[in-house]
Amino acid sequence: MKGFMQSIGLSEYCIDLNELSEKTLFAKFGQLEANHDAYKNRLKNIHSDMKQQAYKTTEIVVNFLQEKGVTNA
Repeated sequence: MKGFMQSIGLSEYCIDLNELSEKTLFAKFGQLEANHDAYKNRLKNIHSDMKQQAYKTTEIVVNFLQEKGVTNA
Protein backbone atom coordinates (compact mmCIF):
# COMPACT_ATOMS: atom_id res chain seq x y z
CA MET A 1 0.00 0.00 0.00
CA LYS A 2 2.88 2.34 0.73
CA GLY A 3 4.12 2.05 -2.85
CA PHE A 4 0.65 2.76 -4.19
CA MET A 5 0.25 5.83 -1.99
CA GLN A 6 3.69 7.04 -3.05
CA SER A 7 2.76 6.62 -6.70
CA ILE A 8 -0.25 8.91 -6.28
CA GLY A 9 1.56 11.44 -4.12
CA LEU A 10 -0.25 10.73 -0.85
CA SER A 11 2.32 8.77 1.15
CA GLU A 12 2.17 11.26 4.02
CA TYR A 13 -1.12 9.62 4.98
CA CYS A 14 0.44 6.17 5.45
CA ILE A 15 1.43 4.62 8.75
CA ASP A 16 4.27 2.11 8.87
CA LEU A 17 3.04 -1.05 10.60
CA ASN A 18 5.99 -0.86 12.97
CA GLU A 19 4.75 2.58 14.08
CA LEU A 20 1.06 1.70 14.32
CA SER A 21 -0.43 2.83 17.59
CA GLU A 22 -3.48 4.64 18.84
CA LYS A 23 -1.45 7.87 18.94
CA THR A 24 -0.20 7.63 15.34
CA LEU A 25 -3.62 6.54 14.09
CA PHE A 26 -5.29 9.56 15.67
CA ALA A 27 -2.53 11.84 14.37
CA LYS A 28 -2.93 10.61 10.77
CA PHE A 29 -6.69 10.87 11.02
CA GLY A 30 -6.33 14.44 12.28
CA GLN A 31 -3.99 15.19 9.38
CA LEU A 32 -6.54 13.77 6.96
CA GLU A 33 -9.34 15.82 8.51
CA ALA A 34 -7.27 18.99 8.40
CA ASN A 35 -6.38 18.44 4.74
CA HIS A 36 -9.60 16.82 3.60
CA ASP A 37 -10.28 19.20 0.71
CA ALA A 38 -6.75 18.88 -0.69
CA TYR A 39 -6.85 15.09 -0.30
CA LYS A 40 -10.25 14.89 -2.00
CA ASN A 41 -9.13 17.16 -4.85
CA ARG A 42 -5.98 15.08 -5.37
CA LEU A 43 -8.08 11.94 -5.71
CA LYS A 44 -10.46 13.67 -8.11
CA ASN A 45 -7.57 14.84 -10.26
CA ILE A 46 -5.97 11.42 -10.56
CA HIS A 47 -9.15 9.32 -10.78
CA SER A 48 -9.02 8.86 -14.56
CA ASP A 49 -5.34 7.91 -14.50
CA MET A 50 -5.91 5.43 -11.68
CA LYS A 51 -8.82 3.89 -13.58
CA GLN A 52 -6.70 3.45 -16.71
CA GLN A 53 -3.89 1.90 -14.66
CA ALA A 54 -6.38 -0.53 -13.11
CA TYR A 55 -7.51 -1.61 -16.59
CA LYS A 56 -3.90 -2.16 -17.66
CA THR A 57 -3.17 -4.20 -14.54
CA THR A 58 -6.26 -6.33 -15.08
CA GLU A 59 -5.26 -6.93 -18.68
CA ILE A 60 -1.77 -8.04 -17.60
CA VAL A 61 -3.23 -10.47 -15.05
CA VAL A 62 -5.74 -11.90 -17.54
CA ASN A 63 -3.02 -12.38 -20.16
CA PHE A 64 -0.78 -14.07 -17.60
CA LEU A 65 -3.54 -16.43 -16.52
CA GLN A 66 -4.40 -17.27 -20.11
CA GLU A 67 -0.74 -18.06 -20.83
CA LYS A 68 -0.80 -20.40 -17.82
CA GLY A 69 -3.82 -22.20 -19.21
CA VAL A 70 -6.51 -20.78 -16.95
CA THR A 71 -9.47 -20.68 -19.32
CA ASN A 72 -11.95 -18.65 -17.24
CA ALA A 73 -9.80 -15.52 -17.26
